[in-house]
Amino acid sequence: MPALATAVLPRPPVPDGPPPAFGITVSIAHPGELIRVGLQALVGAFPEVARASSFPSWGALRDRPRGSGGELVLIAAELLDGDRQRAQQLRSCGVKVLICLADCEHRTVAAAVEFEPDGFVIERALDAVELRSAMRDVSAGRVHVPAAMTTGLLAEVRRPTKTGAMVGNLLTPREIQTLRLLSEGRSNKQIATRLGIGINGVKRHVGNVLAKLNCPNRTLAAAEAVRLNLI
Repeated sequence: MPALATAVLPRPPVPDGPPPAFGITVSIAHPGELIRVGLQALVGAFPEVARASSFPSWGALRDRPRGSGGELVLIAAELLDGDRQRAQQLRSCGVKVLICLADCEHRTVAAAVEFEPDGFVIERALDAVELRSAMRDVSAGRVHVPAAMTTGLLAEVRRPTKTGAMVGNLLTPREIQTLRLLSEGRSNKQIATRLGIGINGVKRHVGNVLAKLNCPNRTLAAAEAVRLNLI
């Protein structure tokens, strides 16, 4: 990852959109020392970050000292070890979770989506602008899906061998319900009321649906769902 090994920018470029709240704490969990230390240095240079810490394992992250302010955790997918409870444990404390994927291959993404994070970043495509954009999105309550991830999965879904049943198997029952409701043009608030869940839960479900259908917005997701006979 050349972007992580170079000198740290004193003030990384600012992407469009409102900034996250000042004073955010960022915890980085990655088994690779070079990547972990590089990310910590990069994130620590962002002016809205009060403190950036790094951890080599799930256990170290779990036992980290907790502050009183907002926290965002950037965690390598392999440290979740296929255990959804780990991601749920982080989110139950009000922590925003960004999953760092080694690549954007279909199987990698499909497995990571099951953790229902607040967003994703792709390790090999990560730089200061993308990382800060991801932090801004999740801090504002939006699910961050990188362009590389959307493009790669879109090509996968559109392969002639891909069927609606294969795509549908990637969606959880709750995501199918969410897909049906957003296809009816319902807002996140209306979906939350119908499903009896919180608005943040709806945002995660919508983000997962968009990622699994490889669609950049709700309109295209609804069209893709009809094309694949998912609804």
